[in-house]
Amino acid sequence: MRLVWSTFALSEPDGIFTNIEAENPAGAIATDERIDFAVRRLVDFPESGRAGRVDGTRELPVTVTPYIATYIATEQTVRIFRILHGAQRWPETMREEKADRPRKQKSRPGDPERLFLCG
Repeated sequence: MRLVWSTFALSEPDGIFTNIEAENPAGAIATDERIDFAVRRLVDFPESGRAGRVDGTRELPVTVTPYIATYIATEQTVRIFRILHGAQRWPETMREEKADRPRKQKSRPGDPERLFLCG
């Protein structure tokens, strides 16, 4: 099973990290890791999310955060559309843009740079 991130989904975790990091650097790291862990589990358990608000999608609440990963799962691919805050206005549709590059997790002092190949 392949994990593919849309252009939106690739950029959203960095924005989430940056917003939280200003007030709580440790919380930003923990949230980023929780999002990554939850999404990566979909490769093994693609039906673990609930039916989505947008037809044809699924939603995976990210534990201990207010964030929700929206995705679709086929026999061969889990495609992440967005990482949204549960309180934000929900889009009416999800774009099906395929990411052409891996997700690069934000560097942290003392950590080696990590790349997540997603597609």
